[in-house]
Amino acid sequence: MICCGAGTAADTEMTTQLISSNLELHSLSTGRLPRVVTANRMLKQMLFRYQGYIGAALVLGGVDVTGPHLYSIHPHGSTDKLPYVTMARP
Repeated sequence: MICCGAGTAADTEMTTQLISSNLELHSLSTGRLPRVVTANRMLKQMLFRYQGYIGAALVLGGVDVTGPHLYSIHPHGSTDKLPYVTMARP
């Protein structure tokens, strides 16, 4: 699973580190590898909670037991599951 982002560098870095830690805890508690949809849910719930004050726009992709996944995650917490994703700053 890979996550990359755009926006405020500190926000993007801390967001991805926090979710990475939470996924590791989830994996230890369940005894299974986390699914990409789990990471997507954690990211969008966290970003939605802060209503865009965290300046992190992310692309999350990976392969798990259910197949390949690619998500675009916006700073307000909305997500899109798409076959391909691009992001740019205006």
